[in-house]
Amino acid sequence: MGRLDAAEHTEQEALASLARPAKTGATAPVEAAARARVACLDALTRTRRAMLAGSGDADALLSALSARGGWDPARDERGVIVTLRGAFKGTTLTPDADKQLRELGRVAGNRAPGPVQIVVHDANAPSKAEESADTTRAQAALGALTAGANGASFPTSVETMGAELPTADPNDAQGRARNARLEVVFVARSE
Repeated sequence: MGRLDAAEHTEQEALASLARPAKTGATAPVEAAARARVACLDALTRTRRAMLAGSGDADALLSALSARGGWDPARDERGVIVTLRGAFKGTTLTPDADKQLRELGRVAGNRAPGPVQIVVHDANAPSKAEESADTTRAQAALGALTAGANGASFPTSVETMGAELPTADPNDAQGRARNARLEVVFVARSE
């Protein structure tokens, strides 16, 4: 069984566990969903890395972003990630988020990064209208990021994930709010 098949199998198991009534002492469905997320991200990342040529400078980018302050960059199997919360008012970037994304684009443009992916996440499963709004949000974020890059160009993409990849328990009201976020992913290049 390949990595993608294994990830899909894990996802199906997580979906099945959500459909079954909870048993006392059983693993919470959010834990199964987290395992499915890790498996899917691993398969996706390995595929992306296989398609990319050259070597990355993820450590230098992570260091530069950390040194700038104002962000809390992290590194995972996808690459270097900067997460912004409360970045939008409706479909428009807040002035603070616009400023942060432009500065992030400037720093990244100076580091000659590889591909960049903008990912919009929701706290709740979005309606069809909200899915369209998420696309508009992602495009606004991408526009601010590239505007700050001072003419540097790098491959970009946008994704809207809805509520599919929670970082906190979606059944907890406080935790659910943290699931709404904007991620800027500087995709790690294969070494």
